[in-house]
Amino acid sequence: MKISVISPSFNQAQFLPDNLSSVAAQTWGDVEHVIVDPGSTDGSTELARAARDVVLIAEPDKGQSDGITKGFARSTGDVLVWLNSDDFYPEPDVLETVARCFQDNPDVDIVYGDVNFVDEKGAFLRKGFVNKNSDKLLESFQYQVGIVQPGVFWRRSVFEKLGGPSDEFEYCMDYELWVRMADAGLKWHYLPKVLAHHRWWDGMKTSSRRDLSLQEHFRVCDRYFGYVHWKWLDRYADYLCSDQDGVVNHSDSIDAEQKKRVLRRVIDEVVTQEMLRGISNSDDPERQATWEFIQTHAPDKSRYYFDQSEVEIAARHADDPHAEKRVAWNIFDTTTKDGGASPMQKSGWHGISLIRPPKTGVRSAPIMFRTISTACSTGTGTPNSCAARRPRSGNCKRHDGAMSALWSETARACARTI
Repeated sequence: MKISVISPSFNQAQFLPDNLSSVAAQTWGDVEHVIVDPGSTDGSTELARAARDVVLIAEPDKGQSDGITKGFARSTGDVLVWLNSDDFYPEPDVLETVARCFQDNPDVDIVYGDVNFVDEKGAFLRKGFVNKNSDKLLESFQYQVGIVQPGVFWRRSVFEKLGGPSDEFEYCMDYELWVRMADAGLKWHYLPKVLAHHRWWDGMKTSSRRDLSLQEHFRVCDRYFGYVHWKWLDRYADYLCSDQDGVVNHSDSIDAEQKKRVLRRVIDEVVTQEMLRGISNSDDPERQATWEFIQTHAPDKSRYYFDQSEVEIAARHADDPHAEKRVAWNIFDTTTKDGGASPMQKSGWHGISLIRPPKTGVRSAPIMFRTISTACSTGTGTPNSCAARRPRSGNCKRHDGAMSALWSETARACARTI
């Protein structure tokens, strides 16, 4: 069983040696290390090229996700994993342990384990939170990630079925991929071992732009679950109040009044009417909890979008006995057969034809009238072309008044004729 380790690398020469040496030291004999470099200028490309038993893909890409997917596609391993160039394996037996786990569990599609966060120098910071209950991952993805990216391995068949990380996301492409995998019904297996060291430092994009990362998490939640769980809303408010990422660095205290105001703003910005529709009447405990959270922190956040099935129909329907009768009158333009204006129309005349049902024995009574433009002192022609027209009605005041007078005259003519 071959394991392919894909390492996207861009201008991280200070960390790449640890990455390269940790993979090279693995005791599992069949390992392929693929470095994807879109054009580093700090010597990273040269380091990868000089490394032993490394496959280097040195060409431009469309971003990190595109580079990772390219590495997966060109690799030849039975098991795939991506290990960013600033991350590394803590022990030489990591890949061997993972390989044997797949061999012992042929029905398992994905293996994941524990990951430690380390600082820029590789010193331990804290253990990453990992949800050990693999059967509940999809459910828990609604409100947490619960998996740390370099500690996840999957069979090539998973990649062939679902593809790699989406280039639609810049910060949480890993989270979207995990949700996609779980949503596809694939089988996960938790391995109780520290499988990777994940470097958390100021230069990494996830820690430096946590706001954008959380906003992408919202998009993933909305796409797969139809709403954003209250815990994500709460985390975002905490970040905006404290500027702490909430993953490795946490705030000791947050001003309650400030968070109250920020949380209300977050709810207004993130929670849509479609989300409210989906959670307000749901029996799911997580959706119920989110609805209650919104009602508590934004009590005037009203829902005004409803399904037809939710609205009680109070109207009665009755057949109209006159529905099949011909209309009483209609308005027509006097035009020629080829669609051009007739001499009568050119002179400003139009017509109303009064029509009664045949039983009355009353003939059609045409009434001719001048076009409305003649009643406007601006002399600009039709109401729509009048320079003095008002934005709401589309007509100027003179046109509106003339139109009203015209319809009154027409109605009296109709009454006299009928």
